[in-house]
Amino acid sequence: MKRVFYVAAFSLVMMVLALGAKGNFVANANDCFGDKQAVTSQYAVREFAGTIAGQGVYVELTEVDGELSGSYYYTKYGPNNRIYLYGEIDYSRNFELTGYTEQGVKCDKWIGTMKNGVIKAAFVNVKTKRTYNFTLVQVQ
Repeated sequence: MKRVFYVAAFSLVMMVLALGAKGNFVANANDCFGDKQAVTSQYAVREFAGTIAGQGVYVELTEVDGELSGSYYYTKYGPNNRIYLYGEIDYSRNFELTGYTEQGVKCDKWIGTMKNGVIKAAFVNVKTKRTYNFTLVQVQ
């Protein structure tokens, strides 16, 4: 049931972000900010793949006005077992994300950078306090 809520809430947020001030669909992010501020794929879902602690992962992230959110799953468990990520990213591309289970339990923290299609970060397991450094690459 919570998964339906998360999917519905995420869809609603994405739909609101896609609408301009007058309710018109925004073709690209530059339509929102004009030509003076360069915005590239700010509202697009970015997909990354790699490993964390030797386990294959697939990550989807969306950046909106300094907030970063999305989800990831371990490839051996499949997309029905997602961890949901919420946090912030600054202009230097440094970010901090907190991971939550479908039940809303905090399970991990990511601290790192996202530059040129590459995520370099530290993963901290909240329960065990173990830390793993990892690198993920954007999937085309």
